[in-house]
Amino acid sequence: MAINFRVFKSFVAAVEARSLSGAATRLHLAQPALSQHIAQLEAHFSLRLLVRSNLGVSPTTAGQALYDHAQRVLYQLEVTEREVRRAGECLAGNVSLGLATYSSLSLLTTPAVGPAQAAPGHQSLSERQFRPDLQQPGQKWPPGPRDHLW
Repeated sequence: MAINFRVFKSFVAAVEARSLSGAATRLHLAQPALSQHIAQLEAHFSLRLLVRSNLGVSPTTAGQALYDHAQRVLYQLEVTEREVRRAGECLAGNVSLGLATYSSLSLLTTPAVGPAQAAPGHQSLSERQFRPDLQQPGQKWPPGPRDHLW
């Protein structure tokens, strides 16, 4: 039997709630379904993981070890899901702007280049590369046919 994350979540919730009924309520599960999850884990490891009593449940030594690992696994799953979603939402690629005159460069490049400069890990052109009055000494303006602005 393979262990799935839902079973881990059920086990962690049972240990934290110290009650199967409390864990079932927290997870919006029926208590028999939660009990089945715990039974699946105990069968998988061939160990008793929870001690059941009139006062609730508490983890055995093996159950405490599983609880510690399950918390880390569930945390890593959460981080992974968040990072994958974030990566899927990012726009990536190259953008080329073609502008006709020098006067339009200063008006359009600042709003277009500004957000790109703020994006981490992306290179963009600065206004200094477009405006002769902001150039460093020795830099030629206008650029020659072999000089690229991108």
